[in-house]
Amino acid sequence: MKKNLLLLAAIFMAVAAFAQTPTVAGAGLNADGDGNIQVSNWCNNTNWSNNDPGNIMVSAGGNVYTKTYSDVPAGKYEFKIFEYGTWASYADYSAFDGDAPVWTRGDGTNIVFALSETSDVTITYNQATGRITGLTSSNGFGVFVAGDGKGNFCGNKSGAWWTDYNLMKSSGGVYEITFPNVLADTYDFKIGTGKWAGDGKNMKEWGFSAYAGGANSIGRDNGGNMEFQIYAPCVIKIIFDANKDGGTITDVLVGYTVAGDARNDANGSFCNGIYWDPTENLIMVESDIASIMFPRVAPSDTKYEFKFTGGDWNGSGGEYGYDQIVSLPPTGKDFVAGITRASDNNVQFTLSETADVLINFRHSDRKITKVQTLTSYTLAGTATLFGTSSELLSANLRAATADEDFQIFPENDMTYMSAEKVWEKVYKNVPAGTYEYKVAGNRDFEVYEYPVGYGQNNMFVVPAEGYPNGADVTITFDPVNNILTQSLEPSILTGIKNNVIKDVVLSVSNGTINCSAEKFVIYNIMGVDVTALNGNLSGVYIVKYDGKASKILVK
Repeated sequence: MKKNLLLLAAIFMAVAAFAQTPTVAGAGLNADGDGNIQVSNWCNNTNWSNNDPGNIMVSAGGNVYTKTYSDVPAGKYEFKIFEYGTWASYADYSAFDGDAPVWTRGDGTNIVFALSETSDVTITYNQATGRITGLTSSNGFGVFVAGDGKGNFCGNKSGAWWTDYNLMKSSGGVYEITFPNVLADTYDFKIGTGKWAGDGKNMKEWGFSAYAGGANSIGRDNGGNMEFQIYAPCVIKIIFDANKDGGTITDVLVGYTVAGDARNDANGSFCNGIYWDPTENLIMVESDIASIMFPRVAPSDTKYEFKFTGGDWNGSGGEYGYDQIVSLPPTGKDFVAGITRASDNNVQFTLSETADVLINFRHSDRKITKVQTLTSYTLAGTATLFGTSSELLSANLRAATADEDFQIFPENDMTYMSAEKVWEKVYKNVPAGTYEYKVAGNRDFEVYEYPVGYGQNNMFVVPAEGYPNGADVTITFDPVNNILTQSLEPSILTGIKNNVIKDVVLSVSNGTINCSAEKFVIYNIMGVDVTALNGNLSGVYIVKYDGKASKILVK
């Protein structure tokens, strides 16, 4: 009996101590601010539970308790701190002393905050003072766009600007949000952390004074607010960089999407394998052009179809198809042969061989300016490297530099590297010098040119020092992302053919290095003189002659 009484007493004391432990209770909120939503990884996936052991705070020493929730997804959340197992509130909004941006709702006691990306969230509570001293997030807190709720902008929330409705997405402190099918009109907005100053704690907001304005941005000032104007339905994308100068609105961009029939492409590339979805394949306007390339689209007996959209099918005029081609019928080198008008004003074309499909759209007058298929890419440039004695393939020369036209020859065709998804061309033993070049599509600059424009060439230099035999130059081109690069490696003479180096001839045969210089010395890579072994060599060697040196490979 005595043992039973002692056990009951121990249990009672443990329960009493447990009950005095602070615990977090809360839930998620939807976009409209309605609560009581269970969210994975927040409050142990409970909805306002005061007796879930997974929400008990952990002692950090003294009277300080903390609770960390890992991998909480982007969204809005609320919470309070209670005595475990009761609804006796330990701390609510009135007891919040942290520096995180928070606000309240309903009866004004719940603490509300937001995340723009998945984060670890830690709450710190001082039981002696009854105050919440900290709320931290591993990736910062949420940022919102508040503005004119009309024309599909800002969620069509009319009346007062909804400061906690349009939550931006973030990565590394750079926040973005897109609004599809925004109708022709003028719009104002600001960016903030959830509420206006005075309506929450630690609130911040950014307007025109925080605007940086990139080359393609359409933002402007309207009494401190950001403002932009558009003339036809399109996608609007807003970018905010919290890392720059205390918070900077870097861009207000216009964009369009490409929707089409992707079912015929065995490679899954056309429209990125997505079937008639106006919310996908978003491209932003740069220098008045929205351009997209679908690489390695497979040939098909069934015609491909597509159109541009403003990001939705809502019938408000934001669809652009065959009737919006810049000239009808479409002819010339900007358009693949055989383009026709399909039902619903879709653009229709055929493909008889694997090709990159390039489509351009001009924003200023909403016109489709290019529908072209590219089956090959050819380098053209400085004649000493890219020239040849073969027949010129195209009479269309590109006046690429002040004193030289770049001509196109078949020896400079690039090869598609399927594993790397790039095109490649390798040049061996390129002598010291400066070289400029660019890429032609389908062996014709008028069909495709990169980089675009007079004098807009890529360039590389083969230095004399460190490259005694010249350089092996590898040029790669990614047409989808417009990345054109080159890499250089010192050339090694292989003995396959004689190599003339400043009037000295080096060659290799049967383990022997032959040198036309009157005197020469052969060293291995360790610097040992192995001239006496000439005739039984195999590997890489340095040949010194007439005060010069050359690296050579003996096979």
